[in-house]
Amino acid sequence: MPNEFTFEIRKHLGTLAVRNNGWSKELNIVCWNDHSVPKFDIRAWDRNHTHMSRGITLYADEMRQLVSLYLAYQNQRTVDEAKADQAADRMEYLEYRRKTEQYRAASAAEETVADAPNGRISPDIGAPDRNAMADEPSASMPEDPAEVSEESVPGSETDEYAQDVSSDVPLQVNQDSGADAACAAF
Repeated sequence: MPNEFTFEIRKHLGTLAVRNNGWSKELNIVCWNDHSVPKFDIRAWDRNHTHMSRGITLYADEMRQLVSLYLAYQNQRTVDEAKADQAADRMEYLEYRRKTEQYRAASAAEETVADAPNGRISPDIGAPDRNAMADEPSASMPEDPAEVSEESVPGSETDEYAQDVSSDVPLQVNQDSGADAACAAF
């Protein structure tokens, strides 16, 4: 019979999958039709290895190429996953930095508000709002800046920097409001 063939399983390398019907897909080294060169063989076999399905045979150099292609694919996939993880870590770090900077800015703004008279901040530079201070009624603030004396400026007698200023240096005062004059004395 011309369709008959012979085979010899030289070595069973492993089982790839087992089906419900008992057949198993295997990787074996098989010699076909009494050839002296064995081949790598991937196909399904019954339990007794008497019947087989269609499969694929590979020479050693083809098997090396197949394994090489598979390893290159796996390596690239591993590298891509590592890059994605690294990018996710970087984004997480940048988000953390952004939130930290927002927290620091908010804390600094709260400190500035707490330090400002009447708790108001000037919108342009973050300094105490002089107009807000002028809006508050104060019995101790004279309307005329010329009436501001050293005694009426709070803390001038205990201010260590006030002693360094020469009394003969003219003090420039804005004539717009009494609050400006009081602030200019500082």
